[in-house]
Amino acid sequence: MNKEFLNFTTHSKAHNDALLNQMIKLYHLIVNEQGDIEHVSDSFAQFLGYLPNNLIGIKVQQIIPEFSNTFICSDQASILNNNLFKQKVKLANRSYKVVEFSTIEISILSQAYKGVSHFSLAQDYQQSDEHQLFEQSGIAEFLVCPVTLTINAANQCAQNLCGLEQSALSQMLFSDLCEYSCAQLLNHLKNNSQSPEDSLNLELIVASGELKLMQLEVNLVRLSDGAALHIQAINVSDQKEQIFKIAHAENLNQALFNNLKLPSLMMDSFGTIERINPEMAQILDQTCDQLVGQRARNILPSELSALIPAMTYSSDQEVLCVNNELIKINFIQQPIRDHNNQSLGLLLTIEPIAKKQQPLQSKALEVSNSMNVFAIFVIDKMGNFLYVNECFERQTGYKSPQLVGQNLRLIIDSSAQSLDLKGIIEVINQQNMWRGSFKNTSHQGGSYWIDLTLKPMLDKNDKIESYVGVSVDITQQKELNKAGAYLANYDMATGLANPVLAKDRLEGMLSRAGRRKLTVAVIYLDISKMIIFTQDLGLIKSNQILVTYCNMLKRALRNEDALVRISQTRLAILLPDLPNTTAIEVVVAKIDKVNNQLISISDDQYDIDVRQGVSFYPEQCKDADTLFLNAESSLQRAWYSNERIGCFGDQQNESAVRNFNLRRDIVTALERDQIEVLYQPILELATNKVFALEARLQWNHEVHGSISGDDLHTIAEASGIMKELGLWMFEQGCIDLTHWREQGHESLILAINISHGQLRDKNVATIFGEILARYRLPPQLISLELPLSYIATQWLDLDRILQEFSLMGMSLQYDRFGERGAYISDLRNFPFTGLKISAEYISQLEDDPSAANLVLAIISMAKALNMKVTAVGVDHLAQMLQLQEMGCHFIQGDYSLGYSSRDAMDRFLIQEDGYQQLSWQ
Repeated sequence: MNKEFLNFTTHSKAHNDALLNQMIKLYHLIVNEQGDIEHVSDSFAQFLGYLPNNLIGIKVQQIIPEFSNTFICSDQASILNNNLFKQKVKLANRSYKVVEFSTIEISILSQAYKGVSHFSLAQDYQQSDEHQLFEQSGIAEFLVCPVTLTINAANQCAQNLCGLEQSALSQMLFSDLCEYSCAQLLNHLKNNSQSPEDSLNLELIVASGELKLMQLEVNLVRLSDGAALHIQAINVSDQKEQIFKIAHAENLNQALFNNLKLPSLMMDSFGTIERINPEMAQILDQTCDQLVGQRARNILPSELSALIPAMTYSSDQEVLCVNNELIKINFIQQPIRDHNNQSLGLLLTIEPIAKKQQPLQSKALEVSNSMNVFAIFVIDKMGNFLYVNECFERQTGYKSPQLVGQNLRLIIDSSAQSLDLKGIIEVINQQNMWRGSFKNTSHQGGSYWIDLTLKPMLDKNDKIESYVGVSVDITQQKELNKAGAYLANYDMATGLANPVLAKDRLEGMLSRAGRRKLTVAVIYLDISKMIIFTQDLGLIKSNQILVTYCNMLKRALRNEDALVRISQTRLAILLPDLPNTTAIEVVVAKIDKVNNQLISISDDQYDIDVRQGVSFYPEQCKDADTLFLNAESSLQRAWYSNERIGCFGDQQNESAVRNFNLRRDIVTALERDQIEVLYQPILELATNKVFALEARLQWNHEVHGSISGDDLHTIAEASGIMKELGLWMFEQGCIDLTHWREQGHESLILAINISHGQLRDKNVATIFGEILARYRLPPQLISLELPLSYIATQWLDLDRILQEFSLMGMSLQYDRFGERGAYISDLRNFPFTGLKISAEYISQLEDDPSAANLVLAIISMAKALNMKVTAVGVDHLAQMLQLQEMGCHFIQGDYSLGYSSRDAMDRFLIQEDGYQQLSWQ
């Protein structure tokens, strides 16, 4: 509504000014046309948290941000009924409230003003989180910036406590109110905000200069305008008042302690005695001054120190040994806690000392006499010795004064230190007896076994006061039982497991293999000559031969493998956790290598004739008994066919016999010139010239025909001659390369596959260097190819060995790249200069678009890594053209020439020199 004032008045200017001042007092807020505050009432300024004079002259938007939109442009205002406006108001503590205003337009002396005649909180306003921290709070609270410690807001109680108004506090840091530096206080506040269950004590300096002691709780809160530390002063007191309270509490505590008539002491949380009364000092036979400051556990009798836990404890009729006399006491202890329930220490109290008791010793002596030779002792509820008889002294080697007061664990062997005395006593309380056996240690350090029986001893009130024990030495019986168990499970001559224990172990292996999907094998070994050795040399000498042979076998086996004795002439090897049946052939080869050695006893040497029978799980059987029977059948098959090995099943037996014989034959194959080196050319697509020759071994067996490639490598690895065979191939390749260089092919490269056995030798790079030096060949003419299986093995020193080859100048090729197990990370971890794509992908180039895309991706990746790519298995012109289009560098396969002898390769190189270079553009 609009009102006109003073324009019609005809009084003097002084009269008009007085009237204007009276009219202004009717309004809570008056704003001029420029938005400046001309007048504010005390009640409205107090509501905002400011002094009235601090608001005069400021822009109204500083306290009512949307004032101009609401009042000046009334057509955009949010007008309520009865000409009320709802608007958000910013308070001095930086919080907001939604307020309803009743407004009026005023015209005074031709000047336009806006006036607020009424204000109140909106009825539907939900208080903000910031305001709720202070609403109806009866304690001092602050909102502090967690970064700078600026005081963002303080409630009325906080302002009263500090003696400062909000406007002054808003210009201060919280560290200004205490004696801490900003950095120290920030660290304290942040730590306390992360552990709100702990309070923080600070000294506050108020405006009057007085020192206040505050107990603060700090929490990190999330407000609408960011995070803040919410600090509450939960307890405030003057320094003088606090000092008075502490002194008063100390005096009260001392007075209460002095009034205790029972022997008592107080100790802190570290077990140090702080106070002790004369009654307790008398029991401990020292003065109070001597005892204060000492550790309670060091000066209290062991019977009492063992009872001190960090909790309330009360015990009736504890038996205490004082001056070698048994007395009865009541022992009470309770924790001392502060107002935060934090433990400060313990108060220990002993009831008046009872009369001396002698029934325990007399009862123990009576039982001892009735049982004659048994060792008798008495222990208290904590397991401490109260009495021992002479027989117990003889058994343990300790005298009575050395044991009384000590715990039963003193005589228990270190291997049985986990003996649960508390659990034993609980069993006795429930069943009235406990019996068991364990290992003890005598005073001289020797060990012995005892059979111990414990029963409770009751007082006249039928309450347990102690326990009596009867100890029987059973060491000899234990040794006899141990010997019997050994005889029942082991062979006396060799120390190997017998068939009973062997079956038990095999069943465990099968159970584990079933869960892990692994293979378990049994190999029977028949040593028929053992009967002849026994007849000719005697039992002792024959046993020596057998033990020596068994030790040789153990060195060839893994730690988890088990060697057992089945009969006089028969051994069995149990092989658990094998990945597949191929691993069995490796073990068989190792055993055969041992069988080919002579057994040396003193100056004599003996040859043994051993046959092997193999059976394995799960393909051939599912249980231990069947596995043993199949191994026996396999052994009989070896005897009937006059072979060194037999395997259960016709197909497996044929394969096993063939591989077994091949492993033996390959040892002499080199001497018979049955193994030769073949070569296959590697063509460079850019020039259509022979870039390199890859060497490969081929064995021309007189029975089984030609054997080469992976088959030959597997046989040589199992026989243990792959290292020697690989070096022979490398030297033969160097001889042939020298020959071709003499024919004019000076840039020809020799590609060699590195074998499994060669990579085991840490000096293989040095050996290769010596061979090259012998034939005066530069290392740059050698390209070493590493098969995938060797890379996947991740040898411990593989990176070092390959680095040595690389530093010598040899190139390294990642062979069979693309097959399962190939890892791109290997290209980064090892110094490869090129890779060879698996023939499996090359064979599918024309028919499978996915294979073609994969080959193209491999070539692109290799180029990005500055590597050369060789495609293996190129058999057709179409494959070669497609690879050339993809950007492949080299090809290898039957398209150019299959693996051939040196003479054939001579003819191919001569023919290749006669061709003109073809253009594939």
